[in-house]
Amino acid sequence: MITAIDTLEIYERLRKTDLGDNAAKEIAEVFKETSEYSSAVKAEIKKELSQELSSKADLQLFETRLSAKIDTLEADIKGKITTLETDLKGKIDTLETDLKGKIDTLETDLKGKIDTLEADLKGKIDTLETDLKGKIDTLETDLKGKIDTLEADIKGKIDTLEADLKGKIDTLETGIRAEIKRLDDKIDNNFKNIRLEMKLYFLMLAFLIILTNPRALDLISKLLGIIK
Repeated sequence: MITAIDTLEIYERLRKTDLGDNAAKEIAEVFKETSEYSSAVKAEIKKELSQELSSKADLQLFETRLSAKIDTLEADIKGKITTLETDLKGKIDTLETDLKGKIDTLETDLKGKIDTLEADLKGKIDTLETDLKGKIDTLETDLKGKIDTLEADIKGKIDTLEADLKGKIDTLETGIRAEIKRLDDKIDNNFKNIRLEMKLYFLMLAFLIILTNPRALDLISKLLGIIK
């Protein structure tokens, strides 16, 4: 006799073959439906045969034939289920392989895009760095030139101011020296005039003394006589 199919056991066996839950449940449901269909067919056939056959021997004979047909049908169904399971597993493997290939392709493509983006970004950074460095160098050169120009201008102005100040100092020094010389000359002339006036004063005083003193006149006369 054919025993009832345990769909839970089938489900657990299929799930252990690395099939997904949905696939295992679907195959178990196919087994269950097949078993129920087989039982219904068997019951229907038995019912019809029981009505048509009256003898026990004929009933046993048809029952034996029916059992054989049911076994054949069950074996056929099991074969189909096995084929379906194999086909489903193959499709799942193919799908898994295809999915893995697509994932690998996507990963490779993404990696390539990332590498390209990284290289492009690095190139842009290098270009920006070079451009910035060039601008800094240009700015530094321009600033240095401006500083040199400003320094030269300031130095020129300082030299001009120094020369102008030196000229003014020389002019002032010359004026001061001229003024000092003029004062010296004036003082010297004044001193000479004073000396001359003093000499004249003393001469006049001596002359008056001589005129007012007879002895002085005699002495002068004697001196003049000696000199002669």
